[in-house]
Amino acid sequence: AKTHPKIFLPLIGQAYKTHAVPLAIRARDCTGLSSLLRRYSEVRWDRRIELRREQLERGLDHEFKISSRSPTIPVHSWSWTLRLSTQGSFSSTPTTEDSLRIFLNAESIDHPRHVEFLVSFVDDRQILKSIVGKNQFTKSRYGCELEMGENISIRELVSDSSKLLNDGELHIQITIRPLNGYEV
Repeated sequence: AKTHPKIFLPLIGQAYKTHAVPLAIRARDCTGLSSLLRRYSEVRWDRRIELRREQLERGLDHEFKISSRSPTIPVHSWSWTLRLSTQGSFSSTPTTEDSLRIFLNAESIDHPRHVEFLVSFVDDRQILKSIVGKNQFTKSRYGCELEMGENISIRELVSDSSKLLNDGELHIQITIRPLNGYEV
């Protein structure tokens, strides 16, 4: 690194940023083509999910199993379930429009898991919308609903002019990152 600083310093800085900086800060930097996930079969901390427009009908829930590595030694597999719900809100008012809701559940918890997550809606070239959050999963609190900020209407999502659909498909990326207990 000392003999070729122009080559190595940017890479060392990027590696540091990947591991040390929270996802909430990194989400602003990760909007370009290089941030889109490829299809990997290896157990990873991130995953890309694709849904066709027909699968986004009101009243249908979709569950996706995700496996990630634990940050402990020996390395164990952590299992997650990402659930997309088109049921709408649980409000009693009939005028409430149905919106997309996202839930993340931790499976078979033996020790508390402190994680940070980044959920992104993407197309072929860029990240269109991102949701960032932190949570501690325990035996009694094994799931959470991801706060969307602004609701994504199901009617808007299934329309032909939807900005979140790419060739009639919704592409979602999720990244889960373990945190130290005091970072939560």
